Amino acid sequence: MSASESSAQPRRERPRLGGRVDPAFRAVGERFAEALVGPELGAALTVIVGGRPVVELWGGFADRRRTRPWRSDTLVCGFSTTKAVTAMVILDAVAEGALELDAPLVLHWPAFAGDGREDVTLRQVLAHRAGLPGYRREAGLAPQDLLDPERMTDALTRERPFWTPGEAHGYHARTFGLLLGEVLRRATGETVGTRLRRRLTGPRALDLHIGLPMQAHDRCAELVPAPAGTSIPEASRPMVRAMADADTVTGAAFSVPAMPRGAANTARWREIEQPAMNGHTTASGLAGLYAALIAGDILTPSLLGEACREHSDGEDRVLLQHSTFGLGFMLSRATLPLGFTDAAFGHPGAGGSLAFADPSAELAFAFLMNRQRPGAVTGNETALALLDAVRECLA
Repeated sequence: MSASESSAQPRRERPRLGGRVDPAFRAVGERFAEALVGPELGAALTVIVGGRPVVELWGGFADRRRTRPWRSDTLVCGFSTTKAVTAMVILDAVAEGALELDAPLVLHWPAFAGDGREDVTLRQVLAHRAGLPGYRREAGLAPQDLLDPERMTDALTRERPFWTPGEAHGYHARTFGLLLGEVLRRATGETVGTRLRRRLTGPRALDLHIGLPMQAHDRCAELVPAPAGTSIPEASRPMVRAMADADTVTGAAFSVPAMPRGAANTARWREIEQPAMNGHTTASGLAGLYAALIAGDILTPSLLGEACREHSDGEDRVLLQHSTFGLGFMLSRATLPLGFTDAAFGHPGAGGSLAFADPSAELAFAFLMNRQRPGAVTGNETALALLDAVRECLA
């Protein structure tokens, strides 16, 4: 290789680890560092206890070629960790009186009526009981439509419920944010992302966005698929098999339309609002929002208590395993552990990210990474290992 050819090659850097760890949580830092030389490409972790950050770490690489170190302000798509953030926005609107939990969506969205949809309430959507977890083939949606929230939302006004609303639950993987976002927009004139900035993240200087400004795109980590042959958790294998069949409820929820290859690394994906799955954030931004929530800075104790009350529990018609939901939050149970105790609530994201709060420990936790794993429902193996380390340090 000539000198000119050599100089044209991207400079590869060694993995770096940045941030700080309280001495009492040293074991968490050690486990995070191990993950960066193991399964993770780049990642970030924030743990807040009693309102005080005890772990703020980031490291590895923000791109697959390992030329960009992951920095303190690196943003990454947290996929369905976004659902809990959207739930906070919606519940804030409920607290303000702009929305009502038991009012039908058609109160603000008349075109939504028909085929039994007129009975769908805001509470049912938040609890994944609306019966509209996805789209049938005949909706005629193409892959590029996934990047057009307006078209995806309009298609829901013609989709027949997959079950009678309120009679069962199934994970509304993509439609959760579209349904909630449209009702909020019609009731208040604000999008989820706009209200998030105005009411929740802006006043607290939290680096968390739904609809990312163009000037922040260069801070985004590249999402990278896991190596071929990466194992799928046994409990998730039926779900992953069903995803491939668009004629199943699971396939309708996750695969109609199919995600265009590489779409999540495009400017279009980052700039649109898909409030179920395209929030871009730092770990400190996401954990900081949960910390504010359990500190009582966002919702009243009674409304937060209602949101964390069990609304859906049992066999999930989409995930094909046991799941438990409050209002927009996944709840921790022995069948699908999310945090440390049954008081924990939050949401995982596709590929392995995990964020939650455990009020019993006054703790907020957010782990984000850019190497995606298939079938991770409550965080990947790194997230669960870090969870164990935090638990040990709290003991």
